[in-house]
Amino acid sequence: MNSIILCGLPGSGKTTIGRRLAERLNCDFRDTDDLIERHYLLLAGEHKSCREITKSEGEMLFCELESTIIKLFLQPTNQVIATGGGTLLNPLNTHHLKSLGRCVYLKASTSTVLPRILQTGMPTYLAPKTPETSLQQLAAVRDPIYASAADITIDANHTSVEAIVEELIQRLHHGK
Repeated sequence: MNSIILCGLPGSGKTTIGRRLAERLNCDFRDTDDLIERHYLLLAGEHKSCREITKSEGEMLFCELESTIIKLFLQPTNQVIATGGGTLLNPLNTHHLKSLGRCVYLKASTSTVLPRILQTGMPTYLAPKTPETSLQQLAAVRDPIYASAADITIDANHTSVEAIVEELIQRLHHGK
C-alpha cells in the first residue's frame, strides 16, 4: 500500500476518519495541520494553531509552510494523510500528494460541516456575519478541485465514522 490522501472541506472528517482508517490498516497517520503546527513551533519558537498562524502571519506564509511540509515530510510509504481544507488549491501540492498514493475525497455538504467548523470558533476563511454563505462560496470553488484530484469519492454526510471507514476499505481493496 502506498499513501492514502484524504481531502475535502474543513470539517468533512479527514482527521477523524484518517485516524480510524490508519488504525484499521495498521499504518501511520499524518495530519498536515499537525505537521504545520509542529514545524511552526520549531521555526518561531512558539505554539500556534493553524488558524492562529494564518491570522497572525498571513495566508501566504501558512501556504508556504504547508507546501514545505508536503514536499519534505511526506513520503510514499504506508500511511494515511489528512490534508488541510485548502491544501489542494495549490496545484504543486496536489501533484506531489497524488504521486504518493491514492486521493480520497470526503464529500460533505456545507450544512454538515458548518457546525463542526464553528465548534472551535470563527475561522479566518469565513465571513463572521455570513458564515453559511461564505462557506457555500468556498465549497463552490473547492469541490471541483477535490473531485478532479480524487481517485475515490466517499459521501461523508450523516454517516458514522465506522461506516465511512468500512466503505473506504472496501473500495480501496476493490480499486473503485
